Amino acid sequence: MNIIIEKDWVVVIAGGNKKGLADLNATIRRIDLTCQILSPIIIAQIMTFSEHYVGTIVVSVWNVCSMIIEYAILMKNYRRVPRLSFKPLPSPSEKVKKYLSRKLFKSCFAIHDGWKTYFRTRVWPAGVGLAFLYMTVLAFGGVTNTYIRTQGLSESVISVMIALGAAVGIAGTFAFPTMWAKFGLERTGLLALGAQLICLMFCVLSVWLPGSPFDPYFYSKSSNETVLQRAEGNRNATGIDEKKWFTKSSDELPSVVVFLFGMIAARFGLWMADLTITQLIQENVPEKERGIIGGVQSSFNRFMDMLKFVLVICLPNPQTFGFLVITSFAFVATGHIFYAYFAVRSGRQARLRSVPVVVVTRDNQQSPPLLPKSAPQSA
Repeated sequence: MNIIIEKDWVVVIAGGNKKGLADLNATIRRIDLTCQILSPIIIAQIMTFSEHYVGTIVVSVWNVCSMIIEYAILMKNYRRVPRLSFKPLPSPSEKVKKYLSRKLFKSCFAIHDGWKTYFRTRVWPAGVGLAFLYMTVLAFGGVTNTYIRTQGLSESVISVMIALGAAVGIAGTFAFPTMWAKFGLERTGLLALGAQLICLMFCVLSVWLPGSPFDPYFYSKSSNETVLQRAEGNRNATGIDEKKWFTKSSDELPSVVVFLFGMIAARFGLWMADLTITQLIQENVPEKERGIIGGVQSSFNRFMDMLKFVLVICLPNPQTFGFLVITSFAFVATGHIFYAYFAVRSGRQARLRSVPVVVVTRDNQQSPPLLPKSAPQSA
């Protein structure tokens, strides 16, 4: 549903108006982030001051009620925009290609063709850069929230931090249309990613501040402790004293405070970059391939997100969370490099298209410069 609405419907509704498309994308992201402000605060207060089953009932009832409202709104928009019900017919060559494909390996062919189409587009480096941003623990989620809990903060405080991060992200969505109009789409992405990277440096810095549980030699120490504990007949060989998790003093909080500051501030650049890359894909992908590219991009994002959990399985202790922070920063920086490569290549291609062509005759006489033909409207 997200692929259809956020990647396809908004393009059709905008009707080729790039400014209108930017406003629509920003509005949709603003709605998402507003929900991220309200829902954590409400549910966290319920689960902090009431029983957990009460929170389960509230979430269940809300999902059923919102499903009905959401379906009614989607149907209303579908009927108001007739173009949403129009599907371009495939060409005869495409029909033959589908007919000749073996049904037994249909899924394999679909995956292969999808990735092949994805890397054939002009904006694939920007899409890869976006996917790399998902391989991170520098965002509010189950893993990061649990780590923050081990640093002495309650669910109620964490919910407020999540809401504050969403508010900063909403500020980024308001700034996006203005930045797009002033600097252009590609430069807006560069500025947004640069701002995000600067803020995430504070998260890396927090690994070495007072109160940080980071211990680079944790596993070598824990292995020695395990040998001693087994010799003493103690079955607890984790090396983690859970009683100390939630008893942090004020002089042990600088690490988690700086970590939260960097993560919250980075939301501003992150959501501007997300909107930038989303619109680049929307503008540069033909209508018949929009669903394919959107599906591949979404699966790529989820794969990188899954890779994060694989790393967490390998490094599950609070003492090793610093390795996850540093690795996440490296992946985010790599994503920025991919996007920078796309932006530089796009700028170079734009300059080449704008250079007039001079034809030299046999008499060494130059003819008037031939300006390049304008790009077709569909591009």
